Parts: sequence; structure tokens; C-alpha cells
Amino acid sequence: MKLDKISNPQAALVTWIDTSLLSGWFDSQDEIDPQPLKMETLGWLIYQDKKIVILAMTASEYKFGELLIIPAGCIQSVDMLPPTGES
Repeated sequence: MKLDKISNPQAALVTWIDTSLLSGWFDSQDEIDPQPLKMETLGWLIYQDKKIVILAMTASEYKFGELLIIPAGCIQSVDMLPPTGES
């Protein structure tokens, strides 16, 4: 995938489910509540298809930094944020 295909990335709030870890030792008598974690991530939406969503944590005119790739099956919602205007 070439990032040069990206034009006009938009700010988005992505709500998604992540794995969780219960650390320590457990035996058959222990009660646990195994739940995934609900995450909310703000970033620049630079790519989305049926398999993945890619958010950039930092964006400049032609570069993106800290790319977070989230499997589409983990996504609960993608809310586009309104532009804040140019300074």
C-alpha cells in the first residue's frame, strides 16, 4: 500500500475493542471476569477498507507518523470530526 494515494485525511474518533490480559496465576477455584477492553482513539483516518482501519497519530502535509492499524472486526464505530479551520 502506498501512502501517496491518501488525499485529505480527516480527524476521527474510533471506538474499538482490544484484547486484555489477566496476569498472575489462577486455579480452578478462582473467579475471573474476562472482558475485552473498549478503546477510543483519536487520529487522522488515512485508510479504511473491509479488513482494516489505519489511523495516523501525527500528520503533516505529506507525512504521517505513528500508524495504528486496527482490524475491522474490532471496530465499533468511526466518527468523523468536523474540521477546525486553517490557521
